[in-house]
Amino acid sequence: KKSFNDGNRAYKRGDLDGALEAYYKVLEFDEKFYQAHYQIGVIEAKMGNRNGSIAHYQQALEINPKFYKGWYAMGLSKKANNDNEGALAAFNEAVDVYPAYAKAFGAMGEIYLSEKKYDQAIEILNTAVEVNSKYSKGYSTLGVIYSEMEEWDIAIDNLVQATTYNEKDAMSWYRLAVAYNKLNACDRAEKAARKSTDRKPSFGGGWIELG
Repeated sequence: KKSFNDGNRAYKRGDLDGALEAYYKVLEFDEKFYQAHYQIGVIEAKMGNRNGSIAHYQQALEINPKFYKGWYAMGLSKKANNDNEGALAAFNEAVDVYPAYAKAFGAMGEIYLSEKKYDQAIEILNTAVEVNSKYSKGYSTLGVIYSEMEEWDIAIDNLVQATTYNEKDAMSWYRLAVAYNKLNACDRAEKAARKSTDRKPSFGGGWIELG
């Protein structure tokens, strides 16, 4: 436990090599310490070694298959490796263990969106916001889907929710401005666009909608 805490402190300082050394020391004492495998996986992912991260997440999950955060992290790494099928399977495992895990539902929705499977994406994202009514990312992704479908009124409803629960989300303010402009609601579009440019002045989209 002392070595694990040493690893956590090193990780928080940004000393990834020191953290790895401490976590591997943990496994010398106890190879079944699944949290150490998980943390090594997190660091490997940060370093861009997705295969290495997946291998350590797998070891953690073999020891503790109920560790839903491990399944979620596994899904993210598989998604980054363009293994959407494997990612979806991992996210499903996460919500099987923890049915109120909105982030895992949200991640599945993003995959379905990327594959243009809108009906499946909408269904899974509605589940995400049902289990966590303040999950802004779920609403923002729904807003993207309905915008792509040019169902602007429904897009607005979801983007308003997204910006209500995360006022710093410049992209959702931008998409809200787009939707308002599509409906010629110019005053509302202007307000949303200004919110976007205030939060991210370097992003041109907000300025375009404001113009």
